[in-house]
Amino acid sequence: MLDVFLSHKEKDSQVAAKIKECLKDKFHANVFLSSDAKDLRGGDNWLDALHAKLEEARWLVLLYSDAGQNWDWCIYEGGFFRGHHIDSRNDNLAVLHPRGTSPPAPFKAIQAVEAGLDPVAGWLRKAFHNRTKNGSFSERSYLGAAHTICRLVQQLATRPYAEQRIVKVHVESGKKDGSLSVSEMFKAATLTAADLLAANVLETVPDQEITGEQLRELFEKRSFDTIGLCDMINRIRERGLPPAVLELFCAPGGQGYRPVVTKANRSDGGIVDIELTLASIPPTFKFDTAIEFDRLFQLLAATARFRSEVTEAFANKLASAKSLPAAKQKELLLNLERARDQVLNDARTWGMTSSEVRSPFGVAVQHRVTDAQDSAREALALLDKAVRDKDIALANNAFAVLRYANYEFLDLVVNRLLELLKAQALPPIQKGWIKYLPEHVQARAVPAPSSRPRPRQNRKKNTAQRKNARRRMPRRVGA
Repeated sequence: MLDVFLSHKEKDSQVAAKIKECLKDKFHANVFLSSDAKDLRGGDNWLDALHAKLEEARWLVLLYSDAGQNWDWCIYEGGFFRGHHIDSRNDNLAVLHPRGTSPPAPFKAIQAVEAGLDPVAGWLRKAFHNRTKNGSFSERSYLGAAHTICRLVQQLATRPYAEQRIVKVHVESGKKDGSLSVSEMFKAATLTAADLLAANVLETVPDQEITGEQLRELFEKRSFDTIGLCDMINRIRERGLPPAVLELFCAPGGQGYRPVVTKANRSDGGIVDIELTLASIPPTFKFDTAIEFDRLFQLLAATARFRSEVTEAFANKLASAKSLPAAKQKELLLNLERARDQVLNDARTWGMTSSEVRSPFGVAVQHRVTDAQDSAREALALLDKAVRDKDIALANNAFAVLRYANYEFLDLVVNRLLELLKAQALPPIQKGWIKYLPEHVQARAVPAPSSRPRPRQNRKKNTAQRKNARRRMPRRVGA
């Protein structure tokens, strides 16, 4: 029996494969990917085989990433599935999509599963509640799988990039397996600028192959993210998900660019092909300021995610946990520990070390940053002890300190971002722009001047008037 037919675009096949592995590992699920050649025997009529899989599946899940793609075929698969399961008691069709993305119009009335912990865990409970002899899987299995799937799906969120400044990297190493070092990468990699704009950024010519020491010198001259590129290549070689972007680098003239991954493929023998678009940062931003923005936004993303997935998700549950049975308390603490570790491990993957966290902030607030870091470390140690000892009271105290540290980081990051934005040297505003505001806004945007000039005051005359007024005031009774 086929459990899930996972419909997706070819560009999202790596994410779909990871979701398939997760469902198979956690729920022993039988999942079919339309892009997975292993699931179609050679010589089969692929359309008939696809129809057979759609008829056999209990669920159809559409992995929907962005509205900029053509989804006609995926919508056709959804329509075929609904047409052949019309007599089912449940409409087992779900649209799995990143946060901030709306499902396509034909499926808006159907179950939309946003990449959030609660929606995904709810769908998993509905889809696999009767897959075991003893009833359903443990809550830990549902939440663990939901964490993994949310992280994978959110990586498909739309990333705008230019269609020019394309750089291609081809890696062909004698090592079929295992990771490449940076030195091995330079020996095996060939870089090519695919168009004139990319060639101008790299100071080369289109379609010229750059390799070996010449490639190393080019990267060192521009402070290119060499370690990040090597890590990306190794992840693709291991059939993992590569990072979406590399660190900023500086081209001659001071213009900053960010390499954005647009294509990544692995062939037999460990051969890797990557296509990068060099997205330019705004010209009003100095390169050093852009680097600082980068670090602050990474810190803001990690801090906001910790607030959303840890502090807000578990605050009320911990506060009312004393009345729960011991087994439920233990499960709650384990779920909290897992959610915390997931966020912190991802932050470390982004390079959020202690020194990186401190670097964007000035001397005036370094004491607040240090205090927040020390408080967070102490709270994490207390939380570890609470989980080991199954101590809900200690967990609540540790959680209160974590919330304090989290608030401090959010406040520091937001204020520093505002300082940087206000400090940007933008062109002067042209005169007469006020008249283009809505009329009810104009009066509040710029205070209207008084209709007549303020009269000049005679100081001596005003003082004499006040004295005479006091003399004429009646004496109070009893004074």
